[in-house]
Amino acid sequence: MSTLNFSNAAFDKFQAQLRCSVSENSLVWLLRDGIFGELTHSRPVWSQRLGYCDRLLFLPHGWLMYAISRALFAVPKPTRRPAKSHVLFLSTRSNHLIRSSETLFNQLELGSAQGWLAYPFSQTKLSPLVQQHVASLHNRWVREIRPSDIRIALRVESCISRLFPVESSRVIRQKVRLYALAYCGWKRFWNHQIGSETDFVLTTYEKSPLAKAMLSVASERNVPRRVHWAHGLPHNSQQATFASEMWCLTPPDVEFFSSVLPPCCTPVYKPSPEGLDLAEKIGRMRPSDIKSQRPVHFLYLGAGRDPLYKNSDQLADLKVIANAKNAFGAAIEWRFRPHPSNVHELLSAINGVGIENANISEGSLEDDLRWAHAVGSAFTSVMIDAELAGRTLFWVHSEIRPLYSVDRLIASGFGIHLGAKNAIQRLSETLGLIPKP
Repeated sequence: MSTLNFSNAAFDKFQAQLRCSVSENSLVWLLRDGIFGELTHSRPVWSQRLGYCDRLLFLPHGWLMYAISRALFAVPKPTRRPAKSHVLFLSTRSNHLIRSSETLFNQLELGSAQGWLAYPFSQTKLSPLVQQHVASLHNRWVREIRPSDIRIALRVESCISRLFPVESSRVIRQKVRLYALAYCGWKRFWNHQIGSETDFVLTTYEKSPLAKAMLSVASERNVPRRVHWAHGLPHNSQQATFASEMWCLTPPDVEFFSSVLPPCCTPVYKPSPEGLDLAEKIGRMRPSDIKSQRPVHFLYLGAGRDPLYKNSDQLADLKVIANAKNAFGAAIEWRFRPHPSNVHELLSAINGVGIENANISEGSLEDDLRWAHAVGSAFTSVMIDAELAGRTLFWVHSEIRPLYSVDRLIASGFGIHLGAKNAIQRLSETLGLIPKP
């Protein structure tokens, strides 16, 4: 049975064991955040809806078969695009696209800038002006690999399998090989694109081998500004970086990363442009406003699917909400917004704790946040956007858990803990309500 999971404590344990076993100049050490992710956070399960290529990982030598299959969908090699700035569009999700688009606009004002799309279909979500300055990289890494990269990938996986044998099923071994192979291919690509004229690169996620290779090449070429704009709630694995700046979404993140990042990397507070735009659209509330709202509108945001957040945890957390609903009656109106990846589980848990006639959101996030005076969740980065709009934040944990560093955010005063023992008191104090006798 696996002994690692995608928790901060597990990464600390993983990193400590690596430090005792490999050189800090070794590729295994430099890629430790991505390898940790492959071991813990992206385990493919045959019973899930996996694409054909993902299922190849269950076969002997499936990692090479996977790479070959990806070559069929790889874009042609782009011509070299000399640019002062390179900006990665790593995801199709709006919080990534908006941040990358804003950065590309800013860098175009300073000189030449090139945007790179990890997924070509995300181009349709960009403005026409941004589309003029982006190019697709879809599966380009496969066309860049060489036989020597295969040997490197095998050595990386062999080291990990020796140090963490319990974690190393056939599928995990093949995923680690693929990660190292993709990194080698992307490094070769970026060595061709990043030149002496480049002074700025940015990614919204570093664990991806595409992003990791870009920052690695930029570091080797002494590009002065190498930015990782952390896209969600913080994780200890983000300290493994080639960046020179980590843009953090909250001041508590800056405080934490100031003590753990390498000396070459500086944390900087950079609020989410999506959150700022949302705040302008729906209006900002002042902390004092909430005590005058009657009834109080409380939006509960369902968490995404995560193996660390068990069904029993979700039931315990929603029991906190059920008890508060009973205690305050009509003084609080509740609305539940499921996460797109976890709809059935949230609805099942709502029924499981006896919340009847639940108001399940079918509208947009913007409309839900405009409606809300207070927002609660076990964990979601949307809470950060809600805070920029002045909504009162509640982290709903029956008992505080170190999940995505929510415990650190609570300790720093970024949001209020609602637990099994304190929810009625905290809601009464914060909302100015008196529970039913």
